[in-house]
Amino acid sequence: MAAFLTVSLLFIDKKAVGPNGSEVGFAGLNSAVFNNVPANKTWDKITDVLIAGIIVSGVVFAVMGLVQWIQRKSFKKVDWNIKMLGVVYAALALIYVVFEKLLVINSRPVLVNNALEASFPSTHTLIAVTVVLTVVLILKDYVKNKKVRVALTCGLVLLGLITAAGRILAGMHWTTDVLGGLLYGATLVSLYANLRKEKNE
Repeated sequence: MAAFLTVSLLFIDKKAVGPNGSEVGFAGLNSAVFNNVPANKTWDKITDVLIAGIIVSGVVFAVMGLVQWIQRKSFKKVDWNIKMLGVVYAALALIYVVFEKLLVINSRPVLVNNALEASFPSTHTLIAVTVVLTVVLILKDYVKNKKVRVALTCGLVLLGLITAAGRILAGMHWTTDVLGGLLYGATLVSLYANLRKEKNE
């Protein structure tokens, strides 16, 4: 689905509705949402803070993996689920580089420092979905107290939802940018779930 959306944005209803005449796929939908949802720069700051908190939750497991590596004196002995988390986060970084530097699909609906800036997929949304849902999966392995696990899960999912919605409310992304972040994030989460399953079978 993520790849289908990406290709569709190159051809379907692509019009110069962005700043400096930049072209955007699904122009009717994107411009309608952008023009009818007042941009609020406060949401840009809020989502920056939220995404930092979400990233910290993923870093916790990176640190855990490093500690295991040092204590067990072998990378092979690091828990499989933590190693595969690293693989998925490396894939996330690759997606970011590809769309930020090599394959610019859309530019933001607003100029940043008077210049166009890559906008698809929404990095905040991509990170939020990927990190929140992979952390929710790995929590099952390390947080045995069900009440604590449920509380952490609910808190993380709420942060992720607010972050995704906040990117549209901030006026920093087209609707399809956020949708792209959701779909690419879901793809990475599916990859992680399958990698976990492969080891456990």
